[in-house]
Amino acid sequence: KKEIYQYNPKNYQPSVVKGINSLGDSLITKIKYPCDYDGVLSGSVFQMRNENILTPEIEKSIFKKGENGQTERLVSSVFNSYETNVITPDKIYKIQEVFPL
Repeated sequence: KKEIYQYNPKNYQPSVVKGINSLGDSLITKIKYPCDYDGVLSGSVFQMRNENILTPEIEKSIFKKGENGQTERLVSSVFNSYETNVITPDKIYKIQEVFPL
């Protein structure tokens, strides 16, 4: 399995991972971190940015490329919410496609 990584210049963590699964489908994983949310003015993401906590994953989405190689379809996504007072994981929200890859 070959994967190609693109790194976020703000925290040097993987932000996009492109690969091919065992069926030959092209999959793209996109990862967002606190430093990717510039317009947030309150809450845990704001607090993480202010305290220079840049590596926890906030959102991770997996897309499958269409047969034309251009369109991307969301397969699954996970959003992690964190406590505000003490930065600890609070809730995990997950959405997953009903049909298999």
